[in-house]
Amino acid sequence: MIVKVLRIKLSSLLSDGVLITETNVPQKENLSYLETEDEAHMAYNFPLPPLLLEAVVTSRADILNTWIYNWPMLPENTTLFNFTASHDGVGLRPLEGLMNEERIKQLLINCEKRGGLISHRRLFNGEDKPYELNISWWSAMEDSSRNSQRFQQERFILSQLLVMALKGVPAFYLPALLGSENDIKRFSLTGERRDLNREKFEFNKLLIQLEDKNSVARKNLEILSNAMKIRSKIKSFHPSAEMKCLTKGRRDIVAIQRGVENNSIIAIHNITDNKLDFSIDDSLNNSLKDECNYCDYLSGKEYSNLNFVLDPFQVLWIGKNK
Repeated sequence: MIVKVLRIKLSSLLSDGVLITETNVPQKENLSYLETEDEAHMAYNFPLPPLLLEAVVTSRADILNTWIYNWPMLPENTTLFNFTASHDGVGLRPLEGLMNEERIKQLLINCEKRGGLISHRRLFNGEDKPYELNISWWSAMEDSSRNSQRFQQERFILSQLLVMALKGVPAFYLPALLGSENDIKRFSLTGERRDLNREKFEFNKLLIQLEDKNSVARKNLEILSNAMKIRSKIKSFHPSAEMKCLTKGRRDIVAIQRGVENNSIIAIHNITDNKLDFSIDDSLNNSLKDECNYCDYLSGKEYSNLNFVLDPFQVLWIGKNK
């Protein structure tokens, strides 16, 4: 009822106003604010961060692929607000019904190995249950080997590009883009677990990082700014453009088709640290096969067929060569 009242008030003030709900709850409840058509215009897509995090950290995207394949049908003029990191932790309640307890447990262990913490909520029976992961998204992208920086940036960039490929509106958390690590010092001072992911930047030090061509912050912003410029020119990435997951049942690659007919784009994500072959074959019944020349919009590389070799954690945006 409160959201409906806010919607009425917003409409009386702004004809093009947008109301967004931020409810860290199971997916069905979260979507209910959109399905009524008289409450929110957009809703934070809370299942996405933990599903994507688990896929990237474990190189196992079977649950993520199934979830994308079953993307909800929403009323016209409503959509989802897609994100990874935020000022809070990575919520775990949205995983209810989507991921089993053993997989969730392994996700918690993997994040603790990367310096993360776990916040709990107390149930009615007095039991404490994990509620959210407290970890910076950049630190969560670390490798499990002795070299923690191995493929760290590649994982991070993939996670943000996948957000851009999904149906809906992409959103980004500035500290994550700047490569903010777990803020252990601040947490030790405040005792607030969410402060691990709320680094306070010093202006002059940040300027130095942004001026350094080799800094994490500079590289992240350059790569993703370029991707956003490219994306803005592709109609198939419109928030309401059709979407189809082409890789349900696979755990190594996430391939998402956006748009229809000859204007469609296929975003291909190698979720592993191995080089992989991927082909868009006849079983996918993709309209792009009618064309003879293709292009990866991110790199500009041209292809004469729909057979691709992807480097570890590489992303391709494949479409008709124009």
